[in-house]
Amino acid sequence: MKTPVTEYDVIRRLAAGFPRPAAQRNRLGESDAELITLPDGSLLAVTTDSISEEITTGLYDPFLAGWMSVMANCSDLAAVGARPLALLVAETFDRGWSEDQKAALQRGIAAAAHQCGIGIAGGDVNFSDRTAITGTALGICGSEGTLTRHGAKPGHTLYVSDTCGLGSAFAAAMLLDSGDVGFRPRAALREGQLLAGRASACMDSSDGLFPTLDELMRVNDCGFLLDRDPREYMHPMAIAAADALQLPAWAMLCGPHGDFNLVFTIPPEGIEAFEHCAAASGWSAQRIGRVIRPRRLECSWDDAPFSCAIDAFRSTVLAATDAGDILSSLHRFCHSQMKGVPS
Repeated sequence: MKTPVTEYDVIRRLAAGFPRPAAQRNRLGESDAELITLPDGSLLAVTTDSISEEITTGLYDPFLAGWMSVMANCSDLAAVGARPLALLVAETFDRGWSEDQKAALQRGIAAAAHQCGIGIAGGDVNFSDRTAITGTALGICGSEGTLTRHGAKPGHTLYVSDTCGLGSAFAAAMLLDSGDVGFRPRAALREGQLLAGRASACMDSSDGLFPTLDELMRVNDCGFLLDRDPREYMHPMAIAAADALQLPAWAMLCGPHGDFNLVFTIPPEGIEAFEHCAAASGWSAQRIGRVIRPRRLECSWDDAPFSCAIDAFRSTVLAATDAGDILSSLHRFCHSQMKGVPS
C-alpha cells in the first residue's frame, strides 16, 4: 500500500524555499505555534489557521465557524504554554452569504474571544466563490520554559487534558444527520501555561488523539503504549456514537475531527509535582499511557492488544467521499487493525 501524503509532507514541500526568521526558536513542525525571540528576550508565539472546508461541507454553521476560528488558534497558543495577546481575523465570504449568517459568524468570534480572554486587534474582509475564515493569534510565553512537540522520551508518562472523542462523534453525527452532540471546544490555555516547564512535549489534538500521537511519534522518533481501556478516558457521547455505528469506541480517537485537548508527556521525576499542581488548580489530567522505544502506537481493546496504523486510516477512511463510503471504510479499517484480536 502506498504511504499517504501527510499534512506535514505538504507543508515541508511548500516551505522548502522559504527563508526562516533568524530569531525563530522552533524548527518546521516542531511546535503548534511558531516561537520567535523578541529583542527584549521574551518569546512571541504566532499561529494561523483557516476554517473553510468545514463551512463548505456544512459541518460548521456560521456561529460555530466563528467560534472555531478563534478556538483553533488559541488551542495552538495553549500547546506552547502562551498567554493570549491578540487575534487578527480575515473573513472571505462567498456572495451567497446573508447578513444574518455574517452576524452569526461575528457572534461566534466574539463569544470565543471572550472565553479565551483575547482581543480582536484587526483583520480583513474579502469576497470570493468560497467562504474562508482565517485567524492569526499572537501570544507571549512565560519564563517557565519552552513547550514544544519535541522532547518526549521512553519512560515518560502520556496524558490528555480532558476526555477524548467528542470531535469525531460530532463529525459523525453531522455526516450521518443523526443529531447535534453539542460540540463547542475550549482552548486549554490555563492548562498549557501550567505545563510550561513541566511537560517534556505537548501538542493539541485538533485532528484527533491518534493522529496527534502519530505526529508526536514522527517528531520524537518514539512510540506510545496506551495501557488503559480507551473507554475510561473517552467522552460518553463518543462511546455512544461508536456503539450506534457498531464500531469499537477507539475508532472515535482516529479523527478526522479532533477535540482540541492537550496531549502531553511528563518525565518520571516531574510526575508527582505536576499532578499535585494540577490537582491544586482543579484540573484532572488523565494518564493514558507511556512513551516507548519502537515507533508504533500500541493499544488494547477488551484486554487484547493491537497496533493502530494511522497511515491506514488516512488511506482508507479519509479517501472516501460520501457518508456510506466513509462508514464502510471505517468498518474495514477497524477490522484490519484488529485482525487476529479475539472479539
